[in-house]
Amino acid sequence: QHQALLAFSITTLLLTACGGGNSSEAAPQSKPPSITASIVDHDQNFSWELNENINIKLLDQNNQPVAIKSCKTDDVVRLTIAENCTNLTVHRLGGTAITVTGANDLTTKLTINGVPTSSPLQLSASGTNPFHQVVTADRKILAWGDNSSGLLANRYPLSHGLIQYPQTIIKDHNANPLTDIYQVVSSFWTSYALNSKGQVYGWGRVYDAGSVDLVSLPTLVNDNSGRQPLKNIVRLAISGSIEDAAGGVLGITDEGKLMQMGFSHRSQPTGLVLDDRGAELTNIRAIALTSNVAYAVNVQGQVYRWKLNPFTSRDFTMVKDLDGNLITGVTKIVTRGDHTLALTKQGQVYVWDTISSFHLADQRFDDTHYSMEISDKIRSGEHQLTQPVQYQGQALSNIKDIGVTFTNSYAVSQSGQVYVWGQDNKGLLGQGIDDSNRNGTKKPILVIDENKQDSLSNVIAITTANDAVLALKQDGT
Repeated sequence: QHQALLAFSITTLLLTACGGGNSSEAAPQSKPPSITASIVDHDQNFSWELNENINIKLLDQNNQPVAIKSCKTDDVVRLTIAENCTNLTVHRLGGTAITVTGANDLTTKLTINGVPTSSPLQLSASGTNPFHQVVTADRKILAWGDNSSGLLANRYPLSHGLIQYPQTIIKDHNANPLTDIYQVVSSFWTSYALNSKGQVYGWGRVYDAGSVDLVSLPTLVNDNSGRQPLKNIVRLAISGSIEDAAGGVLGITDEGKLMQMGFSHRSQPTGLVLDDRGAELTNIRAIALTSNVAYAVNVQGQVYRWKLNPFTSRDFTMVKDLDGNLITGVTKIVTRGDHTLALTKQGQVYVWDTISSFHLADQRFDDTHYSMEISDKIRSGEHQLTQPVQYQGQALSNIKDIGVTFTNSYAVSQSGQVYVWGQDNKGLLGQGIDDSNRNGTKKPILVIDENKQDSLSNVIAITTANDAVLALKQDGT
């Protein structure tokens, strides 16, 4: 018995010395295998229908890099992503999950948030009431100009006249800056702003059900039920007329349909735009409108045109080329009066006009654009696509943005220079002079910089009014 107790004591001592007994230090536990995904050099917000590059980083449970095997979307209606995870396109606003698989065959979820396509610059659509707004880097609205219609959105909208410098931040009902803004548009006396949720704020002289109200602070626009805020709008375009269509706005929904709001007649209530047959316009990607004509571009780059006059048939037509074929490949369209520019995905610029502005077109553009055949078709009142705009004997190419005033056309190259052609009244040619004789150029020339030394450079976006232009440079100026 004594020998057994001695053997037990020795055995216990040996186990304790070797760390096998009741040691107070627990053995280290290994973490279960896992991966996490994050986006590099980009937040989780991606613009609607804009194919964007994406760089996803994978880390394992020990914070070590893991190679990516594949990506897939859980909702192909809302999002398209390359299998190799290099680029994506969002088709709906709001969050959509993607599944990322690592080289170790583990998976993780990553949420991508769809937001409206950003448009940082806005001039008043009507040059007779000059008013400018920009969306700042922190997504607020900076405004200046004529406040006679309450566009500066303060509680006493008509008590201030001309605000000469960009110093006013548009505020909400609680006197807080309006934030999370992706686009703002202005007409003669109305402004609308679009936030990341696709909701629309309106202020100024806002039409509703045939009557006009002075809205001194940004107010959410309701849907056609009148009870819920409108949502899922991704782009806005506004009319500059002071007549029937004053303040009328078109908005593209994230389903590619067309919404109208703010028109001055009961026959144009808030709701989806229908063609002459009562069918909804679908797959719309770009819009533009003047006081009496609207344009919508579908996913194929085909262009619808219709009248905004609510007392007549809208006369929906498709813009055709000189051979009578539907045009395709258009990605952006801008219009003012009867003068329209279209930008194609190949980076070329086309122009068309009606008879009422043909004499201006003859002054603005190179004579080679208008053969007798083209002249006859324009004089017939049809909107026809002409040949591409020419520069130094060749088609103007590598263009990324366009704009028009009543008398001038503008095109921004991929390298960031700005071409202009048209009249030089009010300095619209950007050459450092104001030609009171209104002589101009029929051929595109480059806008020069403020030092009159070189051409304006590093421009990323442009916007125009009747007789003013804003250009945004890459450095934010």
